[in-house]
Amino acid sequence: MILAIERAIVERLAAALAPLPVEELPSRGYRFSHAKGAAVVAAVEVSAGGVEDTGASAQTATATFEVALFARSLRDGAGVWDLFDATRLALLSFRPAAGVTPLRLQAARLLEAEADTWTLATRWQCLLPLMPDLDYDGGPLLTRVTFEEV
Repeated sequence: MILAIERAIVERLAAALAPLPVEELPSRGYRFSHAKGAAVVAAVEVSAGGVEDTGASAQTATATFEVALFARSLRDGAGVWDLFDATRLALLSFRPAAGVTPLRLQAARLLEAEADTWTLATRWQCLLPLMPDLDYDGGPLLTRVTFEEV
């Protein structure tokens, strides 16, 4: 489910930030090469909450995703803060998968500028259910029902 949410965020941002590239964090280091800007999405943490007593171990977890925004300028219509505004409009209250809560912004932090590149790290969270995969034999769950008048 985590990778499906990550892909949904990438797809949503790709539409919102077009024609800028938006991709999942690659296995090896990311190299920003676009002339104006780019975004990279990565799942960074899953924190499990308390267990709900449903006869099985069902939990709610907080999933955290980082969206790193890269730009060649800080302002001036194509800067990192403009990318942030477009990202905020695209992701705030976006429900990336069935059964999870809408995304909410946890933080946005401007990182150092290196080689004329501005990087803004944003963190987004949603709650998702952690349900066990119980063995189900495929048989009927309910075999007999009777009604009594009370």
